[in-house]
Amino acid sequence: MEKELQEAFAFLEDSYTRDSYISKEPQTSSCNTPLVEYPPSPSPKLVLEFPSNEDQIIEVTSNMRISSSRSSSVIETLGKDFDSRRQSGDMSMTSFRLLSVLGRGHFGKVILAQYKPTNEYFAIKALKKGDIIARDEVDSLLSEKRIFEVANAIRHPFLVNLFACFQTDQHVCFVMEYAAGGDLMMHIHADVFTEPRAVFYAACVV
Repeated sequence: MEKELQEAFAFLEDSYTRDSYISKEPQTSSCNTPLVEYPPSPSPKLVLEFPSNEDQIIEVTSNMRISSSRSSSVIETLGKDFDSRRQSGDMSMTSFRLLSVLGRGHFGKVILAQYKPTNEYFAIKALKKGDIIARDEVDSLLSEKRIFEVANAIRHPFLVNLFACFQTDQHVCFVMEYAAGGDLMMHIHADVFTEPRAVFYAACVV
C-alpha cells in the first residue's frame, strides 16, 4: 500500500521553477484584532501597514514591486539549497524543526517549521495521501502545485510562494513561504472590513 501511495504522488518529485519572494522588511499591521504570536522569521513575507487612502495604496504597492526585485538574490540562494537537497533525496521532515500547527483543513494541516540548515521559517502544508485518494482529489493536488509554480514564476509579491515539495509514506508536503498574521478568513470573521480596507485587499490580488 505504501509503495502504491508513493507512486501515485510521484509527480511531486518533478523539478519546477521557483523564483519567489521574501522581504527583509519588518512586519507591521494596523489591524485591531489580536494575533497569535509565532517566532519571528529572519526573512518574513512583508505585511504592509494598512493605508488610509487611495494615494497611499498606490504608493505602497509601487514600493512593493521595488522590494520584490531586491529580494531575488535571497531567493536564488535558498532555491539552490532546496533544489540540491530535493534532487538528492535528502529533503524530508527531518530537515525541519516542527514548531506549531498554524491551521487545519479537510486533508491535513499547516505546520510552522524551521529549516535546519538555514534556520529560516516556513509553513509546511502536510496532506494525507489516503484522504486525497479516497476523495479522488489527486488531480486537484496537481493543479495546486501548478498554481504555485505560476505564482513563483511571476514573483507575485502578494501570493505565498512554494519552495519545495516532497512526500512521506503517508503525507504529501508543500514547503511554503511563512507569512505571520493569520489568513484572510480569520480577519473576515473577526470584523467587518471598511471599504478602503476591502479595496486594498482587492488591489493586492489584481
